[in-house]
Amino acid sequence: MMVGEENRQSATRERPMTTDKRPLTGKTILVTRSTEQSSEFSDRLTQDGAKVLSLPALEIGPPSSWQPLDDSIDRLDEFDWLILTSANGVNSFCERLLVRGKDRQHLTNVKIAVVGKKTAQILKKRGIEPDFIPPDFVADALVEHFPESVAGCQILFPRVETGGREVLVKQLAERGAKVVEVAAYESHCPQTIPPET
Repeated sequence: MMVGEENRQSATRERPMTTDKRPLTGKTILVTRSTEQSSEFSDRLTQDGAKVLSLPALEIGPPSSWQPLDDSIDRLDEFDWLILTSANGVNSFCERLLVRGKDRQHLTNVKIAVVGKKTAQILKKRGIEPDFIPPDFVADALVEHFPESVAGCQILFPRVETGGREVLVKQLAERGAKVVEVAAYESHCPQTIPPET
């Protein structure tokens, strides 16, 4: 019996005792969000005691050409609705708006629909209030709960250049909308893994 007690005491001595009572103390968490989007989340994990490793699974960058987005921004008054489905879409669209010499005042004649709380928050940080946020934070809910008939509506949809779901555009078109999709950003897998990971 004494040997067992010694082993238990020995194991206790080898394992460092911590008085840190934060919920994630001693945990290592891998965060795969893009670097630009992970800092707030990573900070919260660290505050809760976690060791955070950052390994972005996606990198966000510009589209192959700004021309289609710029052309659409130049003719904003032709659109009834602007649909933004991601923080990346909001940021890219708003930055190009400024590049084209326009600001939020140029959006007064177009209604804005967004998908998700985070997308709405990013838009609001830029001083722009969305006109419609669906109750469920998925693109499919946008069409299902759209506040008016889209038949005959001209809709501008800045989005990721490649990939992404086609359901939203298809459903809007089936209901009679003319949707103009333009590349606002591109996402791709990182080419290398940082050595510190």
